[in-house]
Amino acid sequence: MKNEKAELRRKIRLQTETANSTEAKSRQILTRLFALDVFCDALRTGRLMSFVPLPSEVDTIPLFAGHEIAVPCCVDNEIVPFRIVSLSELEPGCLGIREPRESVRQDPVRRVEPADIAVVLVPGLAFDVCGNRLGRGKGYYDRFLRSLPKTVQTIGLAFDRTVYETVPHGENDYPVHIIVTENRLIKVETECFDNSP
Repeated sequence: MKNEKAELRRKIRLQTETANSTEAKSRQILTRLFALDVFCDALRTGRLMSFVPLPSEVDTIPLFAGHEIAVPCCVDNEIVPFRIVSLSELEPGCLGIREPRESVRQDPVRRVEPADIAVVLVPGLAFDVCGNRLGRGKGYYDRFLRSLPKTVQTIGLAFDRTVYETVPHGENDYPVHIIVTENRLIKVETECFDNSP
């Protein structure tokens, strides 16, 4: 399993796209995302959590304009969400990913409880049609998603070329409910989700 994941990660990293291509596809993905009522409601009510993208990931930055959104922060090898009001409140953190500044993390009002989240946007190197995801290998998102109330909707954002029929997954991996790409919206079958390890 570990070798299969490593090989798929290597394959995906070799399939780089141009910045212009990634930008155009990201815009298409966000357009599809805005067609989902559950997402729009979460954004409007301040109950959305979104990843802050690395250069190779779907660009979620436009979502932050004019909205308060919870973002993940790595604390003691676990994801803890904090609400930010501006991208200027971010600084480089775990794995080079932008996270809330120390001043935000020290403000107890900014910490977001899982029960106050309705939708989580999830990054991944790859996904499959049953919602399984291939992350960067640390398991942060898998542990976090498993801890959420069952009512929270999880949405994986991915470029279509990184969605496979199946990706290697094991008992510690946790799937998402929906995958949005530039070409399609995949609602994961309940049985796929229920039968996850």
